[in-house]
Amino acid sequence: MDKEYLAIANDFGFWVIAVFMVMIVVFQSVLFMRKAWSTGLEMGLEAKQMKAGLRSAVITSLGPSFAVLIGMVALVALIGAPLAWMRLSVIGAVMYEGYAAECGAQVLGTTVGAGDYGLVGFANSLWVIALGSCGWLLIAGLFTHKLDDLRMRIVGDRQDLLSVVSVGAILGAFGFQVSKALVTLSRPAVAAVVGALVMVIMNLVAKHSGKRWLKEWSLGVAMVLGMFSAVFF
Repeated sequence: MDKEYLAIANDFGFWVIAVFMVMIVVFQSVLFMRKAWSTGLEMGLEAKQMKAGLRSAVITSLGPSFAVLIGMVALVALIGAPLAWMRLSVIGAVMYEGYAAECGAQVLGTTVGAGDYGLVGFANSLWVIALGSCGWLLIAGLFTHKLDDLRMRIVGDRQDLLSVVSVGAILGAFGFQVSKALVTLSRPAVAAVVGALVMVIMNLVAKHSGKRWLKEWSLGVAMVLGMFSAVFF
């Protein structure tokens, strides 16, 4: 039964769906980049400035992309190659995909990939994966245009607090996520601590040496070294 569901999960039909979805993401990315470039020129930014920002963004994205790639390799064994590629190209949440697939299996009293998982378990996992990710898509689609008004109401007339509130919200969100890994001495804790130390060291070196490229590479290097340190723990 295990081989049967994996054979269907890697069927040509799923590849067609996956390619179609990924092409939509690629089209959106190209469209947004073109819009951002033209808007930057209209705002008076120089092409040199935007190229520097683009280079920094590309370098910064390498670390998270590497993490997603590793997660996709593991996800392929659970739900097949086309769906793993599609889900992590559209959403990119490695932790969510595996957890959602497992939740769908647990409802049926089994686990993903077990001997009694089968086609019903696979279908159930896909339903949980799809429906579970609808929430933030609906919120983003319906309320994104209202978020700026909400942010302005929070700071009132104190425009100088706008950057403080924004940074505080980001630190709070990431701090909440990483705090769960620091409760016990484990591989996630080792990865978090090593990654944080690498980030701090690289930014200090960049500050005192004047080598700005170290800041651009700090996130990617911190994530990679954090992951590898957890493996060897």
